Amino acid sequence: MKTLHLKNLLLTCVLLAFYAHSSFAQVYPIKENITKPSICLELKGKIPHKKDVPYKVELIYYNTVIDSLMVNDRKGFAFELTKNAYYTIKISREGYLPKLVSIDTHLPESRYNKGHYEFEFTTDLFKEETIYSDAFEFPITIVSYNKKNKEFYYNEKYTSNIKAEIKADTRRP
Repeated sequence: MKTLHLKNLLLTCVLLAFYAHSSFAQVYPIKENITKPSICLELKGKIPHKKDVPYKVELIYYNTVIDSLMVNDRKGFAFELTKNAYYTIKISREGYLPKLVSIDTHLPESRYNKGHYEFEFTTDLFKEETIYSDAFEFPITIVSYNKKNKEFYYNEKYTSNIKAEIKADTRRP
């Protein structure tokens, strides 16, 4: 009888320990966005030129080139970007000034699992000898999530200021 009572007590302790462990695990779940970064933005771009000369597009993540493409004028480029990160796109072609586009993929928590977004743009490059502007050392635009419109969009005010600086520098001898 004592052995039966001891077995029941041991079985009860094991079940209780298992139940307590599984309950504890449910209280502190690991968030998916911490363990597996996910794609939140498909960024597409194009540089229309009449000449069939390729241009180079580099995807930069925290000052490190993580992807590089040689793109034909007739084709565009696309990158899939993970959420909650900062990226830069550098577009260059021989004989032209490089252009930078900054992308901030931080999302509000309420938008984490709402699928992915798309942002598409077209830009041009300036010949090296036509413009002498310090503004080209900065991104031509900054793309980020717009909470009001619930989409990724470029900062119009910033872009307008950079373009005005470039335009002013083209008038200087």
